[in-house]
Amino acid sequence: MTKLRDIAIVVSCLAGTATMAHPLIDSSEETHASVCMSFDDTADRLVEICSIALTETGFTAEERASLRDSLGYAYYQLDRLDEAEDVFGQMQAANPDEPRAILGLAWVAHERGEYTLARDLFRESLEYGASETGLAGLGDCLWELREIELDEVLEYYEAALAMDPTYQWAERQKGWRLLEVNRAEDALALFEAVLDETPWDENARAGVLEAHKALGDYEAAILQADRGLAETPDSAYFLNQRTDAVYHLGRYHQTIRDADRLIEGFPDSAAGYVWRARAMMMLGQAEDALAFLKTSEEVLGADPFLIYWRAWLLLEDGRTAKAAGQIERNIARDETVDAFDYELQAKIELERGDLAAARRAVDGALSRDGRLPFTVYLDAVLLLREKAGVARAVERFDDAMGLGLSRVNIGEFAGELIDAGYIAHAIAVRAKYPG
Repeated sequence: MTKLRDIAIVVSCLAGTATMAHPLIDSSEETHASVCMSFDDTADRLVEICSIALTETGFTAEERASLRDSLGYAYYQLDRLDEAEDVFGQMQAANPDEPRAILGLAWVAHERGEYTLARDLFRESLEYGASETGLAGLGDCLWELREIELDEVLEYYEAALAMDPTYQWAERQKGWRLLEVNRAEDALALFEAVLDETPWDENARAGVLEAHKALGDYEAAILQADRGLAETPDSAYFLNQRTDAVYHLGRYHQTIRDADRLIEGFPDSAAGYVWRARAMMMLGQAEDALAFLKTSEEVLGADPFLIYWRAWLLLEDGRTAKAAGQIERNIARDETVDAFDYELQAKIELERGDLAAARRAVDGALSRDGRLPFTVYLDAVLLLREKAGVARAVERFDDAMGLGLSRVNIGEFAGELIDAGYIAHAIAVRAKYPG
């Protein structure tokens, strides 16, 4: 579901002596109900329009369901998910067999990341008849739950597009999935085609930007970020992506300037603080960078993203014991810990030589996401160090390369093989992945 841009509209009246909101309905040919059902306005105004319409009488049960459907999606597009859920729930209470209510509840669950619930609701909605949003949503959930492979999820999106060729959410999702499996060139072509058709589509612009980054073209990524900022100057996403691209071009003083803009505009987000500290590290200011992150925690509290990067920078500075202590703070959260926390813990414990702790961390990461290329690489390294068999270790390395592992790690893995006494295997790996 594409989120609508929130546009406030005010007009001057009474010769400029006062201002008032633009009337919600200014056409004699329209009513609150007709505008609500057409869903042809901004989401914030639709909430008002549909809410007024629902206070009116004389509607059939079908018409009232349509009004609630529009209101639910208006709330959804404003990220007011509890209110969206309540409206869709009212629809379902009025008619338990209303497929639009089930579909709306499915999208709310999907937006919350409750993919198992969303999957079941999408399936239930499809029992009443195929819909493009139901097909695309179901495929998306199955992919997120790792129940299907790339070709299968693409078939779901294509089926949705067969029903409605203008359904751009499905078209864009194809691009994001291609990026996930390291097919950045294909993703770029797809996102550019969408952006050519709808230049105002920020999601498609984000896809073009991310594809350029994946291809290592950070100058092009900056261009897209600047275009996004020109359209939405208060966009945390585009400013963060610009900072990311500038950092990867080695422009660390500019990174600090952009990071300061992030901190000023979004003081409650850890992103700006982290980019500033990372740039300071690259400028040789390790002590100041780590001190800055420590004081930043006084502002943000125990922010998991801030803690993660503090652990990362401690590891980069060779302070492995302190790095281990930091990442353990995130691991201790248990129910909210993610694969990247475990991945970093595994990297730290391998550095410390604690193979048992590294194995627990790798397994923890893999149980949360088995498709992270660096986690799979760490598994390969760990298998070697555990003396679990060179064939299995090389197989896991091949898996990691297939998932998009950086080529920087090829030489590192060859070194691991040599250290383990497998010189012939190291030569074979380098021959298989030259350059």
